[in-house]
Amino acid sequence: MRTDKTGLIFNLDSLLATLFIVSCVIPYVSYIGRGDIISYTIFILWLASVILRKGQFDKILNSLATRKAELMLLFLFFLVALFNYFFITTTGRAFQFTLMPVTYFLLVVMDSYYFRRNPRYKFTIFFAVIIVLALQAAISIPYVIQADDLVSRMYTSGELEGVQLVDALKHGVGSANLYSFLCGVFFLGIGMLNKFDKTIRSIAIICLALILFSILASSYSVAFWMLSIGGLIFLLRSNWRKLKVKYAFIIGILCTGLVVLYNSFLANSRVVEPIERKIRLIKSGNLKEDGRMDLAANSMKTFVNHPFFGAGVPEWGDEKTIGSHLPWIDFLAQYGFFGFLPFLLFLVILVKKNYRFYLNSPKKNVYATSCLIGVSIFILTNFIDPVIFEASTITMLIFFYTSMDNWAPAVLAKQAVHEENSLHQ
Repeated sequence: MRTDKTGLIFNLDSLLATLFIVSCVIPYVSYIGRGDIISYTIFILWLASVILRKGQFDKILNSLATRKAELMLLFLFFLVALFNYFFITTTGRAFQFTLMPVTYFLLVVMDSYYFRRNPRYKFTIFFAVIIVLALQAAISIPYVIQADDLVSRMYTSGELEGVQLVDALKHGVGSANLYSFLCGVFFLGIGMLNKFDKTIRSIAIICLALILFSILASSYSVAFWMLSIGGLIFLLRSNWRKLKVKYAFIIGILCTGLVVLYNSFLANSRVVEPIERKIRLIKSGNLKEDGRMDLAANSMKTFVNHPFFGAGVPEWGDEKTIGSHLPWIDFLAQYGFFGFLPFLLFLVILVKKNYRFYLNSPKKNVYATSCLIGVSIFILTNFIDPVIFEASTITMLIFFYTSMDNWAPAVLAKQAVHEENSLHQ
């Protein structure tokens, strides 16, 4: 992102963009807003606020013109998903999956607009989002710790219904996918710290600490793995000779806070039971993950039997046809080769355009490292849990990790030089 330390700049469209992302990442907001209805409504309001500003809509069109390949591939996948929904499986889950490419498109439009306008707006949007996520974390931590049951795991497995479900959502409880997403947000926040002034940075650090505590309190092993992998990438990409004392201080504060959290709240609670149980199984050599491999094998068999357009998207719980635990294979089974290929190529292009930004940026560019971590978490998590079509994950993937602000400046600069040379000739 092309800016130095900055304050916050809010206007109507950036406020609506924040509400759009919040509606995607907060489970309770999505629940009371009937899923995509509230998100799409907010987007329409956002688009109207942009169009009403003179010349702003042209900025979107000009930026989208540089993303023709991505949009074409996304459109092709949407057509296959639509075909599958009408002619293969008309389940509620299939309908949700069919709408997700639309959410991808909306985020591409937003990203294109803020690239042409001012990346400072995106800093402001992210800051507002982590405040909301921190509030959710602050509410969820005591609820999860004091609950009689492991509510977060019950929510993930679909055991909560009615009043129990609403109560859990009100208290910020999310699925394993949410906490994997929060791992990426945590590292992205670290990458953003040097973009903010001192006051904003202090607030951001508090928010990130709360988010980190909520990840640990969730007790999901996948979240711990993503935190570990993200931390390893961060350390490998760090310039130790120039690593400032403030970062070491921040890490020390966070580690101290984690120790206090564990000793004061987690050590004698049911929250850590799944972790302790898994550690005992590892020590005894009895930990087996055969179940996930069997589910992946189910998906592969379905793909072999329906190689072109897939077998469609079944409802949750029907794991005999689609294992629903390893999307890189599940999507082949659901949409076949003709559906999965354009979607996979869409993701490849997003990463490819950012490749140089991730790896060739100087090590002092912590934001570039954070985006690399976010993409890595997205790819790796989808080998464990299905987050490809989690709206929360997608917002960060498109709006920050693979944003135009990361790759397009060099492309546009070359185009400008080419146009200038053409005029002189």
